[in-house]
Amino acid sequence: MSNAIQVTNLSKQFNTVSVLRDLSFTIPAGKMSAIVGRSGSGKSTLLSLLSGLDSPSSGSVSIDGVELGGLSETELAKVRRERIGIVFQGFHLIPSLDALANVLLPVAFEDKTTQAEYQDFAKQLLTDVELGHRLNHRPAQLSGGEQQRVAIARSLIQRPRVLLADEPTGNLDESTGKTVLSLLRKISHEYGTTLVVVTHDAEIAQQAEQRLHLSNGEISDETN
Repeated sequence: MSNAIQVTNLSKQFNTVSVLRDLSFTIPAGKMSAIVGRSGSGKSTLLSLLSGLDSPSSGSVSIDGVELGGLSETELAKVRRERIGIVFQGFHLIPSLDALANVLLPVAFEDKTTQAEYQDFAKQLLTDVELGHRLNHRPAQLSGGEQQRVAIARSLIQRPRVLLADEPTGNLDESTGKTVLSLLRKISHEYGTTLVVVTHDAEIAQQAEQRLHLSNGEISDETN
């Protein structure tokens, strides 16, 4: 089985504070992996490095066979656009846009022909997350769970190889969170996307095929 993510001797320091220390691990393609740890364990920092939004102090990150180190900002933006989707704890939807327009935001500057193709795909994604009947509703007209489902659809609009989810159920009640996670797993599987969930929730982590336990900036345990 090929690896979607390869991390080698990864470290990150802020001034004199060491946040991540010499991490090495791989995440297999097409599976769900969970990065588990308490607040302050370095989860968010690691996610920023995996997404190419920040650079390591040392070590390397490869996404779908592409090593991020040494890439220009333009090249990094291309990798993020074509290979990486991100679901945040906060939904980050534009209040003035309806669900369909929010999903289409990442491809807003494509040409008209491509836009038409994405329009059909966006409608399909919203149907996949059970919001096919809410295409024209704005965020204020949607529940928290529905807004997160719009965010999931948006993260998949460019068919990324890797989907990074940062505490995707953190702002939801338990029942809604379970529904959203189930849909996230289902749709990632259907599109062959590698799903990486960052969480402090042991119940969510138990659903992953691989679990990486992060403690004090180090991998304390790896379960496959």
